[in-house]
Amino acid sequence: MSYLTKEHNSAYISTWLKLLCLIIFVLFVVGAITRLTDAGLSITEWEPIMGIIPPLLHSDWQVVFEKYKLIPEYLLVNSEMTLDEFKYIYFWEWLHRFLARFAGLFLFIPFIIFLFLGKIRKATRNQLILLCLLFLLQAYMGWFMVQSGLVQRVDVSSYRLIIHLGLALIVLALCIHISLHPARLIVRKKSYAYGAFLLMCLVYIQILLGAFVAGTHAGKVYNTWPLINDVWIPDDMFKQVNSLEDFATDTLTIQFMHRVFAYIVLLYVIVYYALHSFLKKRYAKQTMLLILFVTFSQVILGILTLLNFSTFNFALMHHIVAIILFYIVIYHYNAVRNREGVI
Repeated sequence: MSYLTKEHNSAYISTWLKLLCLIIFVLFVVGAITRLTDAGLSITEWEPIMGIIPPLLHSDWQVVFEKYKLIPEYLLVNSEMTLDEFKYIYFWEWLHRFLARFAGLFLFIPFIIFLFLGKIRKATRNQLILLCLLFLLQAYMGWFMVQSGLVQRVDVSSYRLIIHLGLALIVLALCIHISLHPARLIVRKKSYAYGAFLLMCLVYIQILLGAFVAGTHAGKVYNTWPLINDVWIPDDMFKQVNSLEDFATDTLTIQFMHRVFAYIVLLYVIVYYALHSFLKKRYAKQTMLLILFVTFSQVILGILTLLNFSTFNFALMHHIVAIILFYIVIYHYNAVRNREGVI
């Protein structure tokens, strides 16, 4: 019997995880659509196995619709919703959960097979175990988020939404990292990746602030740029914030923070690129140019989204480009850290 070489094993593991990254990206897109269509509360129960099958008969649809009619979102916001309208939002939430289950199976089944065959090195095995645990935590956090909107609220908690998104980004980052280095855990005594790591953190924080804007619908107010209500810094920011709960409803402060942090990220990217160009650092030069272009594009999209009152198309594109930017900075961090210099 012939066995695959360690190099072949690493190639298979890398390909598997890169495909998983693609599935997670699609999951991010569908999750954004679910949020933008207010579909997240249309399924009021968590059925990890039976929930794979959507309602098929008219009587089945009536049952799930009646359950939806019991929650505050229907009673206070969508009381005139028809069954056909309900089917539309139900589809997006069902698809989001279905893709999450599919991603989970795509992660766990190959991992168990590789582990059983002894094809995974120790360092990679430990990272994959961590990835699996984070994925399970993320799945639970998704339901924990939905639960917050089923009683006494007409939407989900903004804080739980941020945690849900934040965990998903960490899962994606770890998946990208392992897919690039499936054979070893690289540790260098002298690291040149501090700037790239800071960039990764800045983009991560900015995406979470964007989730806060989405969770509070803060993008649908103060729709002027570059000024907010004819001023650069509004006087009434933070005045209504006396607790953490108040902050979650202060749309002015939330939007202002998202705007300012966008300028910080853009300025950092420009300085980071200029510094590396001045020092003639050639490694990962392609990704640096790409980061600069995508960051400018994302800022422009953010402005257009704001000026168009966060309409569906602009908001969705803004979300998609944010995930693309995050993917690129994760790749860039790994490239700089290991001096590869190619996309």
